[in-house]
Order: sequence, then C-alpha cells, then structure tokens
Amino acid sequence: MTYDVAAVAIRRALVQFPGLTWRGLPIGRRHIAFTVSDWGEVLTAMAYLESLQRSNLPKQIVQSSYVWKHRAQRFGEVRGMANYVSNGALIVAALYLGLRVVPVELGRSPNAWITVPRSR
Repeated sequence: MTYDVAAVAIRRALVQFPGLTWRGLPIGRRHIAFTVSDWGEVLTAMAYLESLQRSNLPKQIVQSSYVWKHRAQRFGEVRGMANYVSNGALIVAALYLGLRVVPVELGRSPNAWITVPRSR
C-alpha cells in the first residue's frame, strides 16, 4: 500500500464523518486535520485489519476503535511499521476496508464500534 491509498482513504472517511480527526470522531467544535505524518498510521491500521480478515476468525469480532488502535500499534511495532496508530487513523482504515463502523456516542465520544467479519 502507498501513501496515495491513505490519502484516498482519509478523503472518503471525511465524506462519511465530516470533522473526523486523528483523535477520532468529532466531539465539540474543535477539529484538527489529518496531516501527511498520519498516513503511515492509516497504512499500518489497514495492514492490521486486513490481517484479521485473512485469519481464521471463528466469528465476527466487535471492538471499540480504541482497543483496535492499540492492537494495530503492537502489530506495526513488530513489523517495522508505525508504532503509533491514532484512533482516527484506525477509523479511516476500517471505513476504507468496508468494515462496519458505528459511533459509540456521536458527538460525545471519539470512539466507534468496529466490526471485523468472520473469515469466509
């Protein structure tokens, strides 16, 4: 994957969730735009979520984006990828991959419930 993929993913995610930032879903009025330095985080999150989709999951798994981001960080660290993944980068990756993303509490929480489907 390239930084172009990350840029496209961020643009698409902002259409679905205007105000999405590296912190996660928008809360309040303060918005901090994604920057080029965030793109590596998006690519790491994509690689992690794709690895889950390829694994033999016995059932779908639903977790908070905050939980998934920490797992993606560990994944990236041992593979020489980004060792930090923001909550927003994880949400962007999930949306780009077509995973189900549901706000935990829109406007009050930056987190989202993300469903990784069972392997086929």
